[in-house]
Amino acid sequence: MNKQRSKKKILSAIRIQKLNEIGFIWEINNSRWKNNFSKLKEFKEIKRHCNVPQVYKEDHQLGIWVAEQRNTIYDDRFLERRKRLDEIGFSWSPIDEKYEEQFKKLLEF
Repeated sequence: MNKQRSKKKILSAIRIQKLNEIGFIWEINNSRWKNNFSKLKEFKEIKRHCNVPQVYKEDHQLGIWVAEQRNTIYDDRFLERRKRLDEIGFSWSPIDEKYEEQFKKLLEF
């Protein structure tokens, strides 16, 4: 299947049409990303935050995916993805944010 994905530009129109008719996914990584992004939005609706634990029993893959997203923050190839994550309130550094929150409480004390 990877050959078909990488050679989309040289496949005939008929072959492309046949593959499209059966629901062939051309950009598998993009499809996975969108699926996990949807899961993250559902998580946020329930939990009111995007800090999925890396070891998340209910959806282990989602926890791993969230951790992977944090590793892409400085990679310019993922600007559009970063923007979409920012729009839903994604936390790029939850440990630092928690520290700042606790530090403010200490100052108020």
